Amino acid sequence: MLKQDFLLKAIERAMNALARALGLMKRGELRQSADLLRAAYDALVRVDREMLESLDVRTLAPLLGPAEVVRVVARLFAAEGQLHEQLKEPERAEQLRRRACELYVVAGVGDD
Repeated sequence: MLKQDFLLKAIERAMNALARALGLMKRGELRQSADLLRAAYDALVRVDREMLESLDVRTLAPLLGPAEVVRVVARLFAAEGQLHEQLKEPERAEQLRRRACELYVVAGVGDD
């Protein structure tokens, strides 16, 4: 019960940071948006951000925990891809969107 409550609060913090980051992105405040995306990752997982990209998704997903967490991390990667698209870094944006898709494949799209 406590573990589930902690997990739900972590997901909520990450999703709140993601929502704020997307709002900042729409206003063109890209540096602040990037900071909030980093905060969202930190709120949700205790895995180093670089490791999130370097590990194979089939190895990474079990480290992240439940499918809901994997899907939120996928959403964060997708948002980070949007950010890099706005920064005129299309190759990096594509890498991040691809990573998001890979995580969705492992976790399933879900309804959360």
